[in-house]
Amino acid sequence: MDQSRLVLINKYFAHLDQKIQTLTEISNVSEEESLTLACCYIEALGVRQYQEVEFTNPPRKAIPYFSKAVAFTEVLENYSGYEFWDKINPIGLLDFMPKIFNNNFQDYMIALTEIGGEVRETQVVLNRVKDIHDNNKQSEWFERNTHKRKSSEYCLFKSSV
Repeated sequence: MDQSRLVLINKYFAHLDQKIQTLTEISNVSEEESLTLACCYIEALGVRQYQEVEFTNPPRKAIPYFSKAVAFTEVLENYSGYEFWDKINPIGLLDFMPKIFNNNFQDYMIALTEIGGEVRETQVVLNRVKDIHDNNKQSEWFERNTHKRKSSEYCLFKSSV
């Protein structure tokens, strides 16, 4: 690794240390504000770590695309040391299901309630509802959106937080 890159990396981590110190100072005044700021930092680190890049044709410009919800959750899953960040609350999903589920919402409500109110692995939930889907849109919604309902995202309705 060349010297200039090493200097940049050291500056980057020194800047992160400064941010952590600021968080500590803010927490002495307002824990809620420091927690909110910490979440912003986690999301920013996740976006930086997990963003994907799509190259245009001709390859003149790289266009980043990513989900902030996925990035936030991925950081917590991979680096927090806690195992519950990669799980979802099956019953909590019911509050977020769009109108495409109106025709068979009752079936989803029964299936997700049978799993229970405790956090579970995403695949357990996906396997339980896969035979209920009326169409591809429902299946795609579950595949695309279950990561958004992981522990880090649904503290407002999760029963065990």
